[in-house]
Amino acid sequence: MRLHDHRPAVAPADDKAVAALYELFGGDLRGLLKALEDGVRPLLGLAGMKKTKSVDGPPVRSLTIDELRPLLQDRYSGHVDSLPEKVRVEQLTKWGRSNADSTQTQKTLSKVWGISQGAVSTALAYLIAQGYVVTLPRSNAAPTGYRLSGISRLIFG
Repeated sequence: MRLHDHRPAVAPADDKAVAALYELFGGDLRGLLKALEDGVRPLLGLAGMKKTKSVDGPPVRSLTIDELRPLLQDRYSGHVDSLPEKVRVEQLTKWGRSNADSTQTQKTLSKVWGISQGAVSTALAYLIAQGYVVTLPRSNAAPTGYRLSGISRLIFG
């Protein structure tokens, strides 16, 4: 981030913010980079920052996770609220509020949501397509696991 060529370059987000988002996105680099862009873009150019040597104009600093998180939560919550399938929003919200960091299976989600496993499969297909749930790699004969995506974990975490 550089306002002028003669000013020092400053990272848009500090290292702790990137590390926190990386953790939320579970290594999903595309999701992390999109969240950084979504969070940083509206906040670029703010003043009141950790001082850097400034040649002309206000000092510039990197944004913190405490500045990025609320903006991202609002942005992504708005996306969820605008989904046309309100029952899916309710299901996602129920999962997110019960335990946003949990790994679920179709069987456990059937209990969480109070619906049949067939209905869980339909709900998961929709939530995965919308980017709110990710399918975990399968190991051996264990049932397929599902986790909330980084976006969902930002909303509910």
